[in-house]
Amino acid sequence: MARAHTLALLGIVLVGIAVRVAICDQSLFGDELFTSYVTEPDGLGGVLDRVREIESNPPLFSVLAWGGAQLGDPEVWIRLPSMLAGIALIPLIGALGTLIGDSRTGLTAAALVALSPFSTFFATEARAYATMTFLVALTTLALLCALSGRGRWWWAVFVVAAVAALYTHYTTAFPLGVQAVWALWQHRGQARALLFTHGLAVLLFLPWIPLIRENEAEQAIGGAFDLTPGSALSAMLRLVFGHAIESFD
Repeated sequence: MARAHTLALLGIVLVGIAVRVAICDQSLFGDELFTSYVTEPDGLGGVLDRVREIESNPPLFSVLAWGGAQLGDPEVWIRLPSMLAGIALIPLIGALGTLIGDSRTGLTAAALVALSPFSTFFATEARAYATMTFLVALTTLALLCALSGRGRWWWAVFVVAAVAALYTHYTTAFPLGVQAVWALWQHRGQARALLFTHGLAVLLFLPWIPLIRENEAEQAIGGAFDLTPGSALSAMLRLVFGHAIESFD
């Protein structure tokens, strides 16, 4: 049974890879041009300077994209972090679905991610969204495993993933906050571990705060509140049938 599950999950991942590779050679578009500009310098110092100059996100994705650009044609290789994160998200969601439900739930969740228009699009875009999604999903899996007593090292995985998520996109503060509230409510007996790990994640993010440009985080987070019931419904429908860059209006 375990072997059949593994083979099925592998098949789903291979389908997801094929779908993403098929469209990964598209030209740079929209905000990807910001990533291209930010990753032009030869050194990390120049990359960080440009992040602070024009980016509305923290620096981790730009640093990873810069690393990818060192491998070949920058217009292609700056997408490497998104591609790897988008592919890794498939089995990760499969594992999360299996943990929460059962084997069938995990395979169904993995298949939905593998064929999701949003997941496919952002896995081939040189922006932080695929990386952010992977890291938030990893914090969820790590937190659930840690709370269920599957090993103390899951707490370390949670902290690393949470810090990386915060350094990838400011809006990760929202799901991390929801996780914290839920965990403290449902697992009061582990409040000390929860407060320590979440506090450590915040502490490790603090060095970046003085470097944030004025209004940078507000601009990045502000869009999260620009929703109406109609636009929220439209967004949910687009997750299945739509395209990632269509307007909410």
